[in-house]
Amino acid sequence: MTLEKINSSLKNANLPLIEYEILEAESADGHPIGGRLWTHKFSNSKNDYYDRGAMRFPDTPPMQPVMRLFRELKLENVMIPYIPTIDDNINFFNNNIKTNTQVAAAADMGEFDPFRTWTRGLTGTAKDMYYAQIGPFRKALVENFEKGWRMLMKYDAYSTRGFMTIKGSDGVGTYSTKVVDYLETFGAGSGMYDQALSEAVLQSLDFDYPDDVNWWTIQGGSAVIAEAMAKNIDTTRIHNGKRVTGLWPAIKWTFPLGTGVISLNPFPPTMPIVKGVVSSIPWGAFRMVDTSWCNLSWDFQTAARCLNYDPSTKVGIKFKERWWETLDPPQKGDVSNTDRPTRVVVYPSYGIDGTDATILVSYTWAQDALRVGSFAGNEEKEKIMLKVILKDLADMRGMDEDDLSELLVSYDIWPWYSYENAVGAFAYFGPGQFSTIFTNSTKPAVMGRLHFAGEATSVWNGCV
Repeated sequence: MTLEKINSSLKNANLPLIEYEILEAESADGHPIGGRLWTHKFSNSKNDYYDRGAMRFPDTPPMQPVMRLFRELKLENVMIPYIPTIDDNINFFNNNIKTNTQVAAAADMGEFDPFRTWTRGLTGTAKDMYYAQIGPFRKALVENFEKGWRMLMKYDAYSTRGFMTIKGSDGVGTYSTKVVDYLETFGAGSGMYDQALSEAVLQSLDFDYPDDVNWWTIQGGSAVIAEAMAKNIDTTRIHNGKRVTGLWPAIKWTFPLGTGVISLNPFPPTMPIVKGVVSSIPWGAFRMVDTSWCNLSWDFQTAARCLNYDPSTKVGIKFKERWWETLDPPQKGDVSNTDRPTRVVVYPSYGIDGTDATILVSYTWAQDALRVGSFAGNEEKEKIMLKVILKDLADMRGMDEDDLSELLVSYDIWPWYSYENAVGAFAYFGPGQFSTIFTNSTKPAVMGRLHFAGEATSVWNGCV
């Protein structure tokens, strides 16, 4: 329920209304609202965009609050099917090209190394071997989340890599480091298996819930969600360009003596003293806020300092035409995967058979994202990266690199760790962090007047 609806109910009941102000660090002419719901538009044409942040929404049980929000915001008319997979999807590894169908056919013949990596110890497809290890946790969480969570927390100290190489699931045993490297290459970003096993299990349910579910994307980009939310509140209460630089506890000398309140920004405060604060600032950016007077617990400070955020870099390109839909067979939706620097290509599920030709040519995480992102911010460096990406695209699709270069109109590179208001793409917990510092990052502070929100305060964190 939106704040305005809550206030309407309170007013009808003759109860005090909720007073609020929203401080937004971004300027009004930049990215005024939405945080990581950020759509980059190459033009005002209907489908000439890509999402720098969250871009697809599975209709799974954990996502039902989001689905209810969409209905409340009356977004059903802009929810369009996201195409997650097709049989002709291209996989390009070790300089070998195989479609999903070809990989499955090879597995049916007992060939589990179709890309000729000569990795010893492969007994199934990469997905099957991975799910053999995390499958019991997935099953337990789906059947009863609370019981499954307790089971998962017993192994929270393990990284995904550590669990598979040291412990292993019952009846499966352990895998060699080389096999785990192989599974990571085909199923995750480079280095993601060094993060928590718990996070890997939860993320697997994000992308592959056991039941068949619909996936959705928002016509016009995910920024439409934030814009719809803003229409449901008093927009005069949204203040752009107001970076919070500090939080200070104050004392209101009225009965009862010592009621805790908070002031914001440089001392003496430039904002009025308020009764409470809800911070949705990601922890990396929150660390830049002066809280030295707030007497925050050591456990909370540890959580804010140490909670891992995953790097992610996205590269969007506007082409002259939707060349990927002219291939044989045509690529309409879905992704291509590769071990090349590009890693993941996401073909748009919107604007199919149209004229707007924008595509997410590279979506990377973890170490892959840090390496690609290091080329952003300088035109000469960006030219190096773009040349590599275009060659990757050309090689995986059997095209000429120069032909693709001729079709390029403009591009956008977005490394989330270089963006000062996020300092990371999404929370991605390290070993032991769910069972220790996570609970400390969700507790109110400053005598219950400082509360925390945002995806890092949920076990279903991150965006897809």
